[in-house]
Amino acid sequence: MRAKEFLFEDYTQRLDSDLNNLLVGAKGNGATTIETSALANELQRMGYSINVNNIVGLLQNNPNITNVTPEEITLTGGENINDMGQDSAEKVKDMARNASKLG
Repeated sequence: MRAKEFLFEDYTQRLDSDLNNLLVGAKGNGATTIETSALANELQRMGYSINVNNIVGLLQNNPNITNVTPEEITLTGGENINDMGQDSAEKVKDMARNASKLG
């Protein structure tokens, strides 16, 4: 019985990890929404036995999303991704300028 609990915990942890990796990857690529069915299909291809309703339940308190329905997942911070990239680009330019002045 104990082995079954360990296997279930491992499965759940891997699922949560892979689910978060997919969400973060989508955010990194600039997505602001994802079709819930597309995410379910991707997780199924990865070997998980999951459906749209399971995903909705798993994502209820996920910090990477603002809203989840059986049709669509809305990711957090979508409108700020480009701003963060511009800020980072400006920081890199400033660092390059300062380094060229020193060197």
